[in-house]
Amino acid sequence: MLQKKGDNMRTLRTLIVASEHTNLDDIKIELATKNTEVNYETDIEKAIDAINNHKMDLLVVDLDLPKTDYRKILTIMELMHPDGAITETDLKHTEFISFKMNQLISKWMDANSEGELKLHDNPGF
Repeated sequence: MLQKKGDNMRTLRTLIVASEHTNLDDIKIELATKNTEVNYETDIEKAIDAINNHKMDLLVVDLDLPKTDYRKILTIMELMHPDGAITETDLKHTEFISFKMNQLISKWMDANSEGELKLHDNPGF
């Protein structure tokens, strides 16, 4: 079940699966201030355990992963969380990742904010 933040915004649960050669420091700094719960894994078996044991809304997969690991993690995510989003990208391009994640988080916030319903009781309106 998704947790609620103080502003009634659901938390975007994200798993980033990266190659062991990918430097995640810049991405971690960027996502630390967002309305997200982000886990990072470079070990494919630990990533599979995380998918099996936790609800994931978004899976970000590094294109630098070995092809067998890449296919395995995508298959597990599709089976365990068919409603979750999956994106594959080259995590070495941190500026691009930051830009895309900001867009995605903004859309997530719009889609998961509590809406406001206003009823107008004016027949001439």
